[in-house]
Amino acid sequence: VLVTAAVVTYFQPREYQSSSFIEVRSTAQNPHIFNQEPGGDPNLPIHDPTLAPTVYEVIQRTGILYPVIEDLKLQERWGGRGAPGLSREQAYAILRGKLEVEPVRNTDLLQISVFDQNPQLAADIANKIVSVYQDKRIEEEKDILNRAVGSMKDEVSKQQQSVDDAAAD
Repeated sequence: VLVTAAVVTYFQPREYQSSSFIEVRSTAQNPHIFNQEPGGDPNLPIHDPTLAPTVYEVIQRTGILYPVIEDLKLQERWGGRGAPGLSREQAYAILRGKLEVEPVRNTDLLQISVFDQNPQLAADIANKIVSVYQDKRIEEEKDILNRAVGSMKDEVSKQQQSVDDAAAD
């Protein structure tokens, strides 16, 4: 029995693991100018304890993995020779099977591991997942900050109106 297991293991295709790490922390800053809390530093990053579990789920969703599939042309790569290629949903299912996302204990890090018979492809996929996530996160943070700037401009206008009214009196 032991010999059979050794022979089967020897002839199985080798599978490589490539991992990337991502730090899960909000890059937005507390945009308080008016009514700032005493002792509050507006330059400190916002700490959100629900961010890591959210990122864990988001990384495995189509919003992140579909661009990875498209950018790396995984539908064609995994479709086989002479075959018309996989559908995006089939490639997504294969990628989910090759993907493992785990929190790193006692840190703000997530480990994104990809398993594949091609070590370079595993590395490319892991790095592309991080890249796509970071790009999307930066866009979200920009939107948050733009809304905060809009609110601050409204508040400045209100304060200016108050000053103008006081000056008129």
